[in-house]
Amino acid sequence: MFPRDDPEEDDKHIAAVSLQRIIRGRFAQNLMYQGKERRLQLINELRTRRTVQRAEEEAAVASSSAAADAVAARRVKSAGASSARSSEANSRPSSVPTSVDSPSSGTSEEAFEAGGDRSASAGTARSGQSVGDRPQHGAAESDLMARARELE
Repeated sequence: MFPRDDPEEDDKHIAAVSLQRIIRGRFAQNLMYQGKERRLQLINELRTRRTVQRAEEEAAVASSSAAADAVAARRVKSAGASSARSSEANSRPSSVPTSVDSPSSGTSEEAFEAGGDRSASAGTARSGQSVGDRPQHGAAESDLMARARELE
């Protein structure tokens, strides 16, 4: 500092220089804090993007597995229903009429004399299929059985 004649001027000059230093320091500090804040914003944005991406991936996996589960459930249900129908038809006493039998299928006594099984007479009454041609399993299994018969 240059010596001045007026001590008041010296004090003003010292105050101005001090204020300039403080302002420069604050400015540098503000820049530093702004940089830190920007980095934190970018980090939070990346975290949000990753979270959203994971949620989308999980939703895609869940929807594909839900679709696969639904298909599997339908297959199991249809296979279970058809096997339940066939086991139910085979376990019924031959004297009990079934609701699926058409009136032209004959009486239970005729069925018993013909083969001992009421489902045998009912099988020929339905669309001309014989008992062996009727699907006893799910749709996929019956397709496989039909293909196997074609190959024989």
